[in-house]
Amino acid sequence: MNRIEIPSENKSSTSRLQKAFDAEQDVRKKVAKSIVGYGGIIVSTFLAFITVIAITTDISISVSSLSELGANFFLLFFCSYAAYICCSDSGGKAGKTTQIYLDTFKQFEETLATVTTNKVYCILGDFCKEYIATELKNARTRYLVTAGIDYDEYIGKYSSLDDDNIKELSGLSTAQKKALMSANAVKPIKLYPEQITRRGNTNTSRSPIHIDPASRRWMDYGLKFVTSLFIVLGMSCIALNDITGSSWTMFAIICVKLGSVIYNCFSGFKSGYENIVIHSVNYMQEQISLMQQAIAYNAERKSNESKYICADKIRVGTDNSES
Repeated sequence: MNRIEIPSENKSSTSRLQKAFDAEQDVRKKVAKSIVGYGGIIVSTFLAFITVIAITTDISISVSSLSELGANFFLLFFCSYAAYICCSDSGGKAGKTTQIYLDTFKQFEETLATVTTNKVYCILGDFCKEYIATELKNARTRYLVTAGIDYDEYIGKYSSLDDDNIKELSGLSTAQKKALMSANAVKPIKLYPEQITRRGNTNTSRSPIHIDPASRRWMDYGLKFVTSLFIVLGMSCIALNDITGSSWTMFAIICVKLGSVIYNCFSGFKSGYENIVIHSVNYMQEQISLMQQAIAYNAERKSNESKYICADKIRVGTDNSES
């Protein structure tokens, strides 16, 4: 097959486009880091400015006009929550351009390719079962070791007993009985092959993988919905009475009611950025660790199988020579 040569003009054009793209990416990274790093300072400065306005104006809480209150409330709530979601999406996009995310994602893809090409995926089910059993043993041992109870003894005598039966046992101290009940209360974790190669699990302290970033993001949206509901409701009730002139009063009203929108812009961007840079990166690193353990588990399993095969061959050869 003849090799197609790319004209030098096209090469130089492609190189310029690549340089322009890299430059744009660098600018985005710098802007994202600036917003996350200095967002708190900017918001704090704006809130300090609002505080100055509050001191120099006569503030009162007014709920006399329910129609006016409702209009202000729903308008501010819609704007602040929409600003949070939009800026969160922008923060997520900025997070995906960071080097730590790109490196982690690349490592995840390479490890997943190793799992696929070496047929490790076929034994992931067995790996998950052994991981669950080992984690359960370690979790229960943490309670048993404080009471001086051996794990094998626990499995043989006490693991099948309920709390009432344990309380009636003689020859055991109160601390040992509490340790046995605590160990029995520990249940196996849930781990499936799809969780290792895809994403998702419950957020518990014993979980090998935390909540997947998409679920965490929707939880953040729900939490922000509730907090914005009360914040904007309180700000909608604020009325400013003119003490220095109508123009200053109007400016003060705008700044005070704009505070929730400005705050949600920065907090939304920060939430989206951290969802990628912190939560997504940590989640993929946990998956990478589990896949690497599965690869090692598969290699050890093959090594043991080869030893058994060699031992059987030696045994068969010995039997034949004797005959």
